[in-house]
Amino acid sequence: MKVRLFRGFTLVELLVVIAIIGVLIALLLPAVQAAREAARRMQCANQQKQIALALHNYHDVYDSLPAQGSPLMGGFVPSYHYAGVNVIVSIFPFLEQQARFDTIKIKAEARRDGGDIWTLFFGGSVYEERINSILCPSDPNKATKSDHANNAKISYMFSLGDGSGKIDAPIQIYVVAGWTNPELSYFAAGPKRGLFHLEDWKNLNACTDGTSNTIAVSETALNLQRYDDLRVKGGTYEGADVSPTDYYVTGTDCLAVISPTDRTQLKAGGDIWRTHFFQDGRTWNGFHTILPPNSPSCTAYTAEATYSASSYHAGGVNGALADGSVRFISETIDSGNPSAGMPFDGSASPYGVWGALGTPGCGESKSF
Repeated sequence: MKVRLFRGFTLVELLVVIAIIGVLIALLLPAVQAAREAARRMQCANQQKQIALALHNYHDVYDSLPAQGSPLMGGFVPSYHYAGVNVIVSIFPFLEQQARFDTIKIKAEARRDGGDIWTLFFGGSVYEERINSILCPSDPNKATKSDHANNAKISYMFSLGDGSGKIDAPIQIYVVAGWTNPELSYFAAGPKRGLFHLEDWKNLNACTDGTSNTIAVSETALNLQRYDDLRVKGGTYEGADVSPTDYYVTGTDCLAVISPTDRTQLKAGGDIWRTHFFQDGRTWNGFHTILPPNSPSCTAYTAEATYSASSYHAGGVNGALADGSVRFISETIDSGNPSAGMPFDGSASPYGVWGALGTPGCGESKSF
C-alpha cells in the first residue's frame, strides 16, 4: 500500500503569498478610499440640493428668500451683539425640522424684544443636538461640537456675494450707534450684492443674470478651536492688517495671511464664530465669491471680512445654484483681480467668473 505524502507550504512560499496579498491590498486601498470619498461628495451634493429645494419652497410660500440674519418676525435688533437666525433656521420647516424651528422662533422673537442673547440663542437641546443633514460627510470633524455651549455646527454656507465691507450688522445698527460717515451706506452690510444678507429678503426676480448663473449655497471646512484653529481650511485670520482702509477686505491682503513656511496654515487665528453655531445669522455663516474655493478666510474684528468656501473634496467645493442645481466648483475657477477694491452700486464684479456667480443682478451672465 502506497502512502501519499502531502507537501505543505514552505515558510518562504508563505511569506511570498502574504507579500503579494499586501501589495494587492495597498493597490486596492486608494481606489476604495476614492470610491468612499466620491460617495461622501455625492451625499454632500444631495444635502445641498435639499437645501436649495427648501429655499425654493420657502420662496413659493413667502415670495422671497429668507434673510441671513433675521429675528424671523421683522424688525431689527438695535444692539452691537446682533444675532438674528441663520437662513438654515428659516427653512427648517421645509427640511423636516418643524419642531426645532418652532422652539427657535419663540427664542428669536424674545431676543428681538430685548431678551438676553446668551440665554436665548445658545444652550439647550434645540441648539446642542447635532443635525447631520447640515454637516458635510467628507469633513473629518463633522462629529465635533462647539467648545462654547456644546453647540451644534454647520458646514453649509450662504452666498454673501463679493462685498466684504462692514458685514457684521445691518446699517440700522450703525445709525443707532451714531455713525455719520457719509460713505457708510456704501460699505455697510456688504453692500448686499449677494442673495443673502442681514435683514435683506431678496426675491428670485433679483437674479436678472439668471438663476443658473447665481450661486446660493456652498460649504466650508468646520472650525475646530474657536480661537486657535490655524488651518487655511477651517480657520479664520483676524487682524486689522487685512482691512487697512477700515471699509473692506481685499483678496490680496487676505492671501498674505498664509504662513510662508506651510501653505496649509495661517500666520495667526482669532475668529470665534464661523461654523460653530448653526443658528447664528451673522455673516460668518456665509461665504464670499472673492477668493476662489479653498482660499483663506480673513476678518478685521468681525466688521469687515472675506469668508472663503472650502471643503475636503479634492480640488474644489460643491455649490448649489439659485435654480436648484448643484455643481462642483474647482479651486482654479477664474476669480479675477484679488487686489480690486470692493465693488458697489450694481457694478460688475472684478472677481472673474467666481465673483459673477455671487452677484445675481450685476449684468454678468457668466457660466462655468
